Amino acid sequence: MCGIVGFTGTQNAAPVLLDGLSKLEYRGYDSAGIAVVQGNQIAISKVTGRIQNLREKTDDGRLVPGTTGIGHTRWATHGAPNDINAHPHASNDGKFAVVHNGIIENYMELREELLRKGYRFESETDTEVIVHLIEMYYAGDFRKAVMKASSRLVGSYALGIVCTDAPDTVLAVREASPLILGVGIGENFFASDVTALVAHSSSEKLFEQVRQFHPQIAALSVEPKEIPADIRESCQWMFGENVLLELSQIGKVCHTKCAIYHLAGDCIFPREGVFFVALEDGEVKPGDPVQVVALGDGTCAHTPPEALEELRAAREG
Repeated sequence: MCGIVGFTGTQNAAPVLLDGLSKLEYRGYDSAGIAVVQGNQIAISKVTGRIQNLREKTDDGRLVPGTTGIGHTRWATHGAPNDINAHPHASNDGKFAVVHNGIIENYMELREELLRKGYRFESETDTEVIVHLIEMYYAGDFRKAVMKASSRLVGSYALGIVCTDAPDTVLAVREASPLILGVGIGENFFASDVTALVAHSSSEKLFEQVRQFHPQIAALSVEPKEIPADIRESCQWMFGENVLLELSQIGKVCHTKCAIYHLAGDCIFPREGVFFVALEDGEVKPGDPVQVVALGDGTCAHTPPEALEELRAAREG
């Protein structure tokens, strides 16, 4: 068990990351580290031992300036507890850094594939395969590279990733591992546990709202300065490589028994009806992966007024 945090905003990220890691130290104290985006490079600082060692090395974060970053406190599972195996891990080209909580069950198979393709490994961890997969798949689209890399992973994981080409963005991904998003004004967060966020975030969104989909991915960025309703409410799914759908309604009240009811003797819409609006069209084939790319409550700008009223009444009731 490890703890991870991420932040992007207008203030220095390192002190926020260190504060969050201190609250997550119960999840592991073999080593700790942070990565902060600094223009076209990522500054990584990591140490063996407790968070206090990292505070001393970074002068409480003052030696690692930058407004976007990720952090990790480690309970060693793959590889000895030392500085080399400590997270974050960086790609060979220095463009990406990753923190990870969980276990990648097929990491040896992926490691051998990446070694054959010329990628260099510095650590003994299962995590390092993730950052090299992202580098391998990257062709200018940060989110798409992370989605492709995640689709290769077998196991349970929560990830935080930063990229020099997207200096104001942190990507957070989870599959069967805890991860919480915190939404602030002009700043956003993620963490393994809500205790790391409560001092900073005005509201929290739990990935468990959409836990049945694999893998789940969210982009946190410093913009916009305020939290618009569509960010809070919109839920978007990617089917296959390029079909993007926005969830407009979950369930539909059966006001009158329609032809479907009289034909089938039942109406599944109130229990199982899920309605979408196509934002990007394309072809969907059996077996295509389904990935959540934005989280929300199942409504959007296209949700019918009567459905919004039903949702409001249900919440108030």
